[in-house]
Amino acid sequence: MNNLEPFMKEKFQIKITCCKINTIYNGSICFSDYNKGFFFKEEYYEAQRLGSVSSVSKSRDVEHDNFEIRVFMYDKNEREIEVFSSLIEGGSVDIFTLDEALTEEKKIQSGIVSQIKMSDKVLYITVYGIGSLLQRPLTEAYSLNCRAIFGDHRCKFDRSKMALKGQIEEVLGKNKFRILENITKQYNSVKFISGNNAGREIEIDSINGSNITIILDNLLFSTGDIIELMPGCDKSIKTCSSVYKNALNFRGEPHIPTVRTILNKS
Repeated sequence: MNNLEPFMKEKFQIKITCCKINTIYNGSICFSDYNKGFFFKEEYYEAQRLGSVSSVSKSRDVEHDNFEIRVFMYDKNEREIEVFSSLIEGGSVDIFTLDEALTEEKKIQSGIVSQIKMSDKVLYITVYGIGSLLQRPLTEAYSLNCRAIFGDHRCKFDRSKMALKGQIEEVLGKNKFRILENITKQYNSVKFISGNNAGREIEIDSINGSNITIILDNLLFSTGDIIELMPGCDKSIKTCSSVYKNALNFRGEPHIPTVRTILNKS
């Protein structure tokens, strides 16, 4: 009977399937098929969000396999689903399992978000295997707007010069809080300096006086957390030049004529 114990333990052990999406601009979004939320490696995984993971196409090279994940969005409105979809577009995906003790991690699949469809508040996300990166262009095409990320090594603008540092005075909801200062300028994102989300930067949905609403509602923030309100950029040459005085580092070609301009002159 003792010989069966390892087999029975493995057979009936609960496996939690997890999904971690590393977004391009807003950190990681994590969720699982487990019946309650939990922290793993200092990141919070939402409960009962992940539906299923299924293969879409196979190749001899596992790294090229494409797959589809279903994500339940029943508790979200259309605006929240739209924001969620825009956040994960182009992000890298890791699918893995955990045991109930959250100790044994086993990687299943990884890839890049390629296509997102919605039906009855369920997102069907097609993920291309990481080998698909080999098919991407190696050079950048020209663009009217700046291709740099605001504040990165190409932009070279120090966003902290225009940041507003503050502290959460009162939590008003899952994605809403109040600070002491009355905000008169336009800010694009909140950077958490302390608390559970230290180091994360999240886009702001709206600001009303001293009340701030962010686009994600799966963060656990609390009164006393130190934050910084960070400025944003619409990536136009006008904003870069007149607001930030940074035209020298503009990474775009705003003066290249478009097809419409050429046709209007002919």
